[in-house]
Amino acid sequence: MVSRRARRGLGLHSLTVKGTAAERFVALAVEAGFAGVEFRLDDIAAYTEAGGRLPILARQVKDAGLTVIRIAFPVGWQGSEGHDRQVRFDGIRQTLDVAIELEALTIGSPFATRNLDPRRASADLQEVATLAAAANIPLSMEFLGFAERWRDIRSAWALVEEAGQNNVHLLLDTFHLYRGESDLQGLQVVPASRIALVHVNDA
Repeated sequence: MVSRRARRGLGLHSLTVKGTAAERFVALAVEAGFAGVEFRLDDIAAYTEAGGRLPILARQVKDAGLTVIRIAFPVGWQGSEGHDRQVRFDGIRQTLDVAIELEALTIGSPFATRNLDPRRASADLQEVATLAAAANIPLSMEFLGFAERWRDIRSAWALVEEAGQNNVHLLLDTFHLYRGESDLQGLQVVPASRIALVHVNDA
């Protein structure tokens, strides 16, 4: 279960204060009383490009009593080809390295937003799950309500089941639940232990 080490409470997503430097973001989370934070790989890249060092950020998070809940990597890896695929999978490996350094509970990404062959999407998910399993870090995968195929609970869970990897979990977002017209009955097909996180927003 992804949340085995997480403290009870809410986490703050970096997109909530988009553009805020990583150190300031951590301080804001503490000031606002959050128990954890969620970074994007882009946030970490901006931090290191500005001269920041991950061990220092890890110490800041730990000293603040926060949990790094998730490191998110960009969508687009499913169905990618050639050089683009190499770059995207290198980014996933980098995300795993960051997660290890920051002791993140999980990494993840949205499922493909375009209409891929389900067999290809499943195979790519298997590949990423295998990389994550080697690092002992679960995947938390999100469906986006505007996607062409994997846009609701049922279709997303069907893809996870097809991939057949036990370290793949779902991330549920209230906006995308609404946008993708998911029904609450769809939650019944997903074991509670396979729901990693819930994003709550009023977008």
